[in-house]
Amino acid sequence: MKANPAGAGAVRVRLVAPEADTFASLLTDLIAALQPGGLDPSDPVYRRLYPDGYQGNAEAADAFRSLTESSLRGERLERAEQCLAGLAAAGASANRKLDVTLEPDAVERWLRVINDMRLAIGTRIGITEDDEYDFDPNDPASMPRSIYAYLTGVQDAVVRARMG
Repeated sequence: MKANPAGAGAVRVRLVAPEADTFASLLTDLIAALQPGGLDPSDPVYRRLYPDGYQGNAEAADAFRSLTESSLRGERLERAEQCLAGLAAAGASANRKLDVTLEPDAVERWLRVINDMRLAIGTRIGITEDDEYDFDPNDPASMPRSIYAYLTGVQDAVVRARMG
């Protein structure tokens, strides 16, 4: 994956075909999780994506969530669907590379969606701020950890390209 400035705050992202397929699959998974009923309210990912507004007061937290969850879900879902549509519209070239030019609003959208994917995966596998990026191939969490690390790299590359 490469990300380069494309002028006026835009970024050009180049993905090889397997990366584009993986990214599309991750977006599809996120879209499914964001659907109403896609995550159980007791799921830690649900609680991370739709946090309590008040700690220590379950009634206030439930009231806050009832006011905010629908709009948060709708915004996240729309962003993820737009990213997936952008990937599909770009289509792979003859050299099996996919070039996606992101205008400034799309850059912001991609960064937010990547963050949502990282939050979901990181929560699922218990990533903490003190986590090391050492991978044990025998660890069942090695694949999601590598995906998390990949998304972190993509996010960093897009931010750097946007700033550059």
